[in-house]
Amino acid sequence: MVARAVRIDVSRVRLGQILTFICLAAGPVARRLMVGPALAGVGGLVVVTLMIFLSARRSFGKVALDIGGGRLRLGVAGPQLTRSDITAWTIDGASARVYTRAAG
Repeated sequence: MVARAVRIDVSRVRLGQILTFICLAAGPVARRLMVGPALAGVGGLVVVTLMIFLSARRSFGKVALDIGGGRLRLGVAGPQLTRSDITAWTIDGASARVYTRAAG
């Protein structure tokens, strides 16, 4: 079976959510003060937050799923998941999601 595999690092997404809140709070304050370093700092924080969100998603592309022996392997030499690693899974139409202990 061939499928498109994407891994999302939940801890990075959560960090990005926290930084987004900080950007939303610090942006108006920096604009009100109109201090160059504060404006540059908030702009830099926005760029860092965007980079964190973009790096949280890793695409493996279309890979062959190797299912057997109580495990799921992405591709021939890709990462593998065992039954004990999986905490929950969902299927919605053609999309399936697998939740692991490491990802939250």
